Amino acid sequence: MIANYITISILIISLTAVTFSRNSIWENDLSVWGNVAAQSAINERAYNNLGLAYERTGDYSSAIKCYLAAINVAPGSAKSFFNLSAAYESIGSSDLAIKYLKVGLQLKPDDAKAHYLMGETLQTRGNIDGAIEEFKLALHNNDALAIAHEGIAISYLTKGLTDKAIQHFTIAITIDPGLARSHYYLEYVSR
Repeated sequence: MIANYITISILIISLTAVTFSRNSIWENDLSVWGNVAAQSAINERAYNNLGLAYERTGDYSSAIKCYLAAINVAPGSAKSFFNLSAAYESIGSSDLAIKYLKVGLQLKPDDAKAHYLMGETLQTRGNIDGAIEEFKLALHNNDALAIAHEGIAISYLTKGLTDKAIQHFTIAITIDPGLARSHYYLEYVSR
């Protein structure tokens, strides 16, 4: 009888220790997705989510390594290329950002947000005509993408096309009233 109690007590203590050990994995996104990636080296989603977790901590170098691993596992994944592009843009490597964004767009040419990101990148680099074309493609694929309306409006304003800018700023804040930049520019050009 006492032997049964001792056996049950040892079993309970062992299972409790295992539970506490496993719970540490759920501490944060880095530990969760790091564990998933370690358990399954061919899990593209795990590498992408681990990369996003690294980006949230500001560790872009590790994020880039994760996205490259995701691409190695699934070279046809547009999402991995888009994530890699965004990480490179975050560290100021616009040439690499554009390179990988183009690859992602070849894989998924109808991705409105990717066209928007390409437009933003081109706009930042001073290629206003290229930016306008990308914003148009974004809006062709999703005419309710408020940030694309805002982006094209800023490009039009840069080119001196105030009427077109006002039209798109107005659409942008109709879709998303929280776009402070659109409100600011709309007030600015309406003076």
